[in-house]
Amino acid sequence: MGIQSLNDLMNGTTCLLRLGVTLLLGASTSLAVRAQTPFDDWAAEHGVLGYSVSAAPEQGNPISWVGGLRDVERNLPVEPHTAFRVASISKAATALGFFQLWANGQIDLDQDLNELLDDAQPSPIQHPDFPDVAITPRMLLSHTSGLRDGAGYGPFLNATYAAAAGPAIPSISSVLHPEGDHYTPDMWGSEPGTNFTYANINFGLLGTAMEAVTGERFDVWMRDATFAPLSLNASFNVSDLDDINDLAVLYRYVNGWVPQADDFQGEWPNPENLDGYAPGTNAARFAPQGGLRCSAPDLLKLVSEWTLLASGGTNAQLLPEPAVNQLRNEAWSFDGSNGNTYGGLFEAWGHGLHLDAFESTSYPAQGQTASAFGHPGEAYGLISGAYHVVGSDGCGWRFAYLINGMNPDPTLGEEGWYELENALHNVLGQWANSVCTQSNIAEPSPCANPSVLGTFTIKPGQILPEPFRRASCTWVDTAGRAIHTSAPSNTVAPQLPPGRYLLTEAGAVLGSIQLLPPFPTP
Repeated sequence: MGIQSLNDLMNGTTCLLRLGVTLLLGASTSLAVRAQTPFDDWAAEHGVLGYSVSAAPEQGNPISWVGGLRDVERNLPVEPHTAFRVASISKAATALGFFQLWANGQIDLDQDLNELLDDAQPSPIQHPDFPDVAITPRMLLSHTSGLRDGAGYGPFLNATYAAAAGPAIPSISSVLHPEGDHYTPDMWGSEPGTNFTYANINFGLLGTAMEAVTGERFDVWMRDATFAPLSLNASFNVSDLDDINDLAVLYRYVNGWVPQADDFQGEWPNPENLDGYAPGTNAARFAPQGGLRCSAPDLLKLVSEWTLLASGGTNAQLLPEPAVNQLRNEAWSFDGSNGNTYGGLFEAWGHGLHLDAFESTSYPAQGQTASAFGHPGEAYGLISGAYHVVGSDGCGWRFAYLINGMNPDPTLGEEGWYELENALHNVLGQWANSVCTQSNIAEPSPCANPSVLGTFTIKPGQILPEPFRRASCTWVDTAGRAIHTSAPSNTVAPQLPPGRYLLTEAGAVLGSIQLLPPFPTP
């Protein structure tokens, strides 16, 4: 008997069924006998070669759906434990590692990178047109550093990957400093701290700064400090994975499925000769911007690390609540002219996370809102996403997806997503609608309105925006310190030093306020 709805999935219909059916651009290949799911219908409609999807209530057990192939030549199916190169979700994982260092007091959001890198770079990291404006981790995490993936980025990355030994890896300043071998003027754009430009080089540089702080290679430190404590089969180094046969080959369809990455044919790659590499030189070698290998269920565990529960608090194992708050706190939002939104996809950004509204045909219900905190990805024919969703009704849930085998000319859909992602979000929305029953909905924090993603700018003594006037809220500064608690009846901004503040109650985030200097006294 086939599954008729996602409610059937939630009732455990698929618990004992092996998942693995694929339809390749109209051609059907059955890999195992099991019930059809709505995800199979979605995959067939959009010509997906292989997929892995996981979802879970905020504090509930995850469920996974998989289908298609992880290796065409060897006819190997996608399985729940199949790892993929997850593309730019890697940036969110890198941000988790950064905030572990931040929580330990080892690095600050507003430090000059040159102080962190010290003598590790032969040339200072600075915008040629604004040399007096310090580049900071906050700017890198929020893509507001002024850096761009200019013409020099590709040759620099090729030289970085091609280096035969550790000392031969070029310094990251070689693409950022005018005297560098790979520098091109279009590596820099706007004044640092002013505009949003999504750029991979931001996270290559951030990873390099993390190396300088830890004294370890980026991939090694992330493996030991972030992935191992969570018991993840995940790494920025393929050689760290449990089984090379569990790694998916990534494909594009060009008159047939053409391998694009990780086509190892079941053989471990030769070990890299990284002897003599100096941490703090160029972490782009380990691809903090897009080289993480991980399965969808393990991505779901990473999403838990940046989850603030709808009712307040967090289940994160690696990060204290102030760090989770900072990770999610909005650092940039589009005002009509201060950045490239990539077709409307990027309109707000945290410190390493994409902030967005979640919308599907089934969830949230009409008249309700839902906000999503996470990261999308796209590279080598793979499309991915990993998000925590929290609704205004108090329902919270997580999802992660890895879609392998991308049409070379995919169709853009609504709000900057691809059509197949809009359709996948609709299927996930059906699932969310089935789990967001009253028994699974937390009592929402009276101070939390997750639909409010923007940062409000006001002066002390001015009336607070309506969402901030519902209950007692704690004002948290950029160092994660609780500075002030507003009484429920207090409707005006307090007399605090100028700066950005995150407003929370019991760990649940209401939003943020940029407090301006007070009005001058007459």
